[in-house]
Amino acid sequence: MVHRRAFTFPIDGAMTQRGLLALTTAALLALATVRTITAPSVAEHPALAQLASRWEPELYAELGAVGPAKFDAQLLTPCVADKGGLVRCVPGAFLIGNWQSNSKGLGAAIGAHPDIKAVGNDRCFQTWTDDKGGRRWLRQTAPAGFDARRQLLAALGCVTMLTFYPGFAGRFHKFWEKEYWPCKAKCVREKACEKTYYQREMWPCKQAALAAHDRAALLPTTASTPALNVTPPYLLRAFYGARVKLVACVRSPIDRLRHAFYTHPHYAKKYGQGAAGLHAYAMEQRAGWQACVQSYGARRCAIHFEQLGAAQDGVFFHADQLIRGMYAPFVADFLGAFPESQLLVVRTEDFIDKRQPLLNRIWRHLGVEPLDFENGSVPPALVRVQRRLPTDYWTWTKHKGPILPETTLVLKELYRPFNQELREMLAKEGTSCRGAAGDALAMNDAPPCDVFLWEPEVD
Repeated sequence: MVHRRAFTFPIDGAMTQRGLLALTTAALLALATVRTITAPSVAEHPALAQLASRWEPELYAELGAVGPAKFDAQLLTPCVADKGGLVRCVPGAFLIGNWQSNSKGLGAAIGAHPDIKAVGNDRCFQTWTDDKGGRRWLRQTAPAGFDARRQLLAALGCVTMLTFYPGFAGRFHKFWEKEYWPCKAKCVREKACEKTYYQREMWPCKQAALAAHDRAALLPTTASTPALNVTPPYLLRAFYGARVKLVACVRSPIDRLRHAFYTHPHYAKKYGQGAAGLHAYAMEQRAGWQACVQSYGARRCAIHFEQLGAAQDGVFFHADQLIRGMYAPFVADFLGAFPESQLLVVRTEDFIDKRQPLLNRIWRHLGVEPLDFENGSVPPALVRVQRRLPTDYWTWTKHKGPILPETTLVLKELYRPFNQELREMLAKEGTSCRGAAGDALAMNDAPPCDVFLWEPEVD
């Protein structure tokens, strides 16, 4: 549904309007190491709300209830009365992912719409560092002049929310940390243990920490739902219910990896400059990834890579850049948590080469009116943003640095199953592309689902 600009009643931040609304670790490992990257299809496990309240006790204490929050249905932005009757407005949309994908430019373009009020990265969900962060997040005030009836509060720089691997998973590893840091502290208080900690005692502590996370995150099978291994999308669902819209920005995994290699100097310092260095880097990262999958399975490796063992922890930067292009395991959980067409996946390639129709697709998805580009109905803010953006995808990509044909071939084989899985799940769900099963749901100007295969890769 497209929201019409017809309301003028403002809600600024927190207001005084009071009338507004254990299973065993072995059991989990058996579930997690199955060679599949398909997420559970259940949107709401009956125990999810209680688990979320344990994960974020301060957030739900401030809310005064276990979620999902009871947002005012008459407003475009989700707003809810807290336990004291103060109205709290939270982002109703998130741009999630991805690094080296021009997501900053995409966020600026989306936020230039007059009916969208962009807020900073401190409004991204669960990126805080402790229990009190949830309370602070809910208490933040909206920007001056914000009108919750006609404007959508949107956090448009949440790159870490898409691929929730250990390095950037925010609060997802709360229970891991609660177990690990006291275990380490207990050891290093003793001189003998302090000397040998990183050689002997560290991995028993880390294994105990991962087991603690597994016990906390696994919701058991019930009469109506399968077992659910809870990840950040499900915790987002527990708070918002169906009252949030997500836009995920993805890019050719090979182009994204190439861009990352040439952006961060520590890769060339270790592996060498230019295309030869990129090839050496890609081969070593691929070997580390494949060894992990042989032992733990693709889904487990994508979500917990360096937490799994010393071999994975020893891979340079824990294969993080490789994993950032493996979208399927992460998108699967977002689709599992939000089956009501709340996730729109878009490509960097289309943002650069087909910008105007893509932006209108995104704005319609977010519930605001598209802009009439043909008749010059473009806000000055968007004109300024577009002046700074690249105008040709392949030119922009090639300028990052060269890649050898053999590197491209090896990476194509590595990423192909993930791209195929992404294509199939998006076609089945139907919001992001036109596919055999999705034609009835996809927007008329949605791309064919095969674009998410990124075939052929050319240079």
